[in-house]
Amino acid sequence: MRPPDLAIAAFALVSLAAGPAAPQTERRDPRRSQRACEQGQRLENYGRREHAIESYDEALKYDAENAAAWRQRGRLRLALGQEKDGLRDLTEAVRLDPGDAEAWAARGETYWRLGQAEMAALDFTRAIDLNLERATLFNARGAAYARLGRHEQAVADYARGIRLRLDNPGPYKEQGDSLAALGRYRDAIEAYDSALKLKPDFAGAVLERGFAWGQIGEFVRAIQDFDIALRLDPASARALALRGAARQQSGELAKAAEDFTAALRLEANNVRVLLARGAVHAQLGRLEDSLRDREAAVRLAPDNADAYVARGGSYHLLGQHEKGLADRARAIELNPKLPEAWCARGNALFLLERYEDARRDLEVALRLRPVYPEASTVLEKARARLAELARATKPPEPEAKPAPAVTVTATPPAPAPKAAVPADPRAAEAHHKRGREWLAKEEFRKAAEELSAALRLKPDSPLALNARGYAWLKLRDYKQALADLDQALRLDPNYKNAYRNRAAARRALGDAAGAEADARKSQ
Repeated sequence: MRPPDLAIAAFALVSLAAGPAAPQTERRDPRRSQRACEQGQRLENYGRREHAIESYDEALKYDAENAAAWRQRGRLRLALGQEKDGLRDLTEAVRLDPGDAEAWAARGETYWRLGQAEMAALDFTRAIDLNLERATLFNARGAAYARLGRHEQAVADYARGIRLRLDNPGPYKEQGDSLAALGRYRDAIEAYDSALKLKPDFAGAVLERGFAWGQIGEFVRAIQDFDIALRLDPASARALALRGAARQQSGELAKAAEDFTAALRLEANNVRVLLARGAVHAQLGRLEDSLRDREAAVRLAPDNADAYVARGGSYHLLGQHEKGLADRARAIELNPKLPEAWCARGNALFLLERYEDARRDLEVALRLRPVYPEASTVLEKARARLAELARATKPPEPEAKPAPAVTVTATPPAPAPKAAVPADPRAAEAHHKRGREWLAKEEFRKAAEELSAALRLKPDSPLALNARGYAWLKLRDYKQALADLDQALRLDPNYKNAYRNRAAARRALGDAAGAEADARKSQ
């Protein structure tokens, strides 16, 4: 015979493996269990939740396999905020009846409340696959997908939820958020418009619409929306910070600083806002104020590489170059894949006339981000300075020995000096051609890089500007696209394809009137 303690341990293991403990029953009575379950539902309808739970307890006492009782008690516990108990009940419900769509939906909601978005999405899917098609269920799964970063699926689910119920502003707003996360800002604005038609005082929708306007460069419209959002919710730190950013982009630096300061009064430890205000102070020439903000950001987030890049910039502006270089080196240590850190240190090294060190850093920045105009510009300057220094330090040619005297009858004329050899005019065309080849292959970043090389050699080429503008357009960098296409049309006002491409860029940036005008000129 085994010792008693081992027998007890074995029994405990079997009990744990069997799942949630079922109520002890003296005699199974399914009919009595069903009556108790129905009584529990009636008590729920009257709002007597605690008494309803007692009825479900009784139902399970007479029949531990009453899946409906497990489901109803689990849903009620969820409603009472007892998520873990509810989860145990609902898990038993779906085990006993895998075809119960309501139980799957309720367990999905329980997982959602417990912060388990992946499990929630799976349970919502089981409920939907069992033909439980409700707006709330599609919206719930959309929210789970959005939490998981699966925004395309979220957008599709919100669309299905909206079709089933057109009068709910919430899903329109949530759909707009997922569209914005995908960079589809024009579509997001349309979704926010729909939400606001149903609920004009929807502060969240007007705030996020303002953010979307800002992302496509429509800062006046963005500021108007942020003004409305702040009238609806004066204590919104996000609205203040976003309005500050829009004002900064519009050149209203003093007002931007005021907004960032107001946001920091509400959220004193917001590192991003501190860095934003620090940048505005630097633009206003308030260098000590800028440094204070950036020092505070580093104290609050000592592992934030961007904070060190910014503080290094303040040190350089104040002439404290060793500190500046140390900060940028620290940024690179924290995030070796941050191109801004390499570019910032390369730029500082160039200003300190350490051209070889600058060249190395800037080349790393461009490997990390092949299309990086600032890094490309400074790298070209560094290479040019290195070439000048190499020529200046080249040892002089040894003096020629005097030739022996010879008798000549006539002195031939000295040869004419050779003209300087111009740069190969074919080089720009070669880069242009390769850029167009990359465009044809839909390798738009490589195309932009080659076309940038062509334009450095021949900056007045409308063909290359239009081609690079198209590459930026496909890369969704609409501001860069618009700048290139504007220049192409200044050089060639009759360039129809450039008008066509600029119409697309303007449409993406929300300039419907400008897009329509360009479309007419492209005909």
